[in-house]
Parts: sequence; C-alpha cells; structure tokens
Amino acid sequence: MEAMVRARKEQLAADRKVILEILRQAGIARVEARYDGYGDSGNIEDVTFEPAGVQLAAGPLEELKDFLWAVPYELHPGFEINEGGYGEVTWDLVADRIDVSHNERFTDTNHHEHEDV
Repeated sequence: MEAMVRARKEQLAADRKVILEILRQAGIARVEARYDGYGDSGNIEDVTFEPAGVQLAAGPLEELKDFLWAVPYELHPGFEINEGGYGEVTWDLVADRIDVSHNERFTDTNHHEHEDV
C-alpha cells in the first residue's frame, strides 16, 4: 500500500511539472477550478485562467482537469463517495503554489428517546 501511495505522489509531481510548463508557455499566470463529487463519481466543473481569454487545446485541457481533480483527491481520498465533497483548486503558476479549499458533505442524525413522560 505504501508503495502505491508513493508511486501516486511521484506521478502527481511529474504531471505537475509537465502541466506547469504547458500552462506557462500558453501565457497563463493563474488557474482556478471548481470540483464536485458525490454518488461515487465527480469531476472538474469549471476552469478559468488569468489572464482572461487564454485558451488551451482539448488535450492539454483534459490533462489539466485530470491533474486538478487528483490534487484534492490526494488530500481527501474517496471524497466523492456517498454525499461527497466539493471545493476549489487555485494554482498560482508564477509561484507554483496550489491551494485547495475543500468541503465535505455528510448526513447527520439526532436521536431522541423519551420514556415514561
């Protein structure tokens, strides 16, 4: 299990380097993405770039979305199960800093029992 976790982290780091270079070459300084997962599935809902108006080809955009999904998943594995979770990933490409704001949904129950009232 530890070997799988280590391999996943190494792959994520390698993907980050490649995608970072592609985005910088495209003139992108910042990426913001919203993600949502529940019912055992999920995806990146929205990706925006700074400066506005910059576009990526379909292939690199899909690679970016996969990477942006993997970042919060690495921090909160399985968050898409049942009620799921959602959040935002912000990547400052100038500083190469990724911030994740993650929310988890859950079902709560309050039980009350009354005898001989």
